[in-house]
Amino acid sequence: LFNRFYYDVPFHVNINLTQMAVRSDGLMRVNAHLRVLNKNVVPILIGKHGLNLRWMVEDVESKLSQRYRIRSKVTFSVSISKHSAK
Repeated sequence: LFNRFYYDVPFHVNINLTQMAVRSDGLMRVNAHLRVLNKNVVPILIGKHGLNLRWMVEDVESKLSQRYRIRSKVTFSVSISKHSAK
């Protein structure tokens, strides 16, 4: 995630793995939740027309498939923490 943004690293991102399971058909499902403290970080994570989020999905799916030699499907959700900085 952070290699993608170089100097515009979105600080205060909490990444929670909410689900990781291999289905009976061999597909690995991974769901992760990205929680940010500042609402200004959300557009950085998502990117224009969802480009950054799609890049993250493709990158993680590719790395999981290479490492475990099975197909994978990754989903991310993004929200602002209730304890966000004002």
